[in-house]
Amino acid sequence: MNLSNSNFNKTFKTTSAGWRGKKVLQRNMVIAMGNSKNKEYLNILKGLNQNEYLQQYIKNAIKKLEVEK
Repeated sequence: MNLSNSNFNKTFKTTSAGWRGKKVLQRNMVIAMGNSKNKEYLNILKGLNQNEYLQQYIKNAIKKLEVEK
């Protein structure tokens, strides 16, 4: 989640994730964590830098994990 832009480009530039962008990949990771039912992700999600783009996705993922039994 904390991949620098230059490292993102080095790693993903030639893939479909590269042309979609780093924010989209981060968003998808947050959504996947929320869908995983793995409560170990709560601390990771709560510690993420909640920029404007990811803020609502992070809140939804946390809420989903806290509600899961």
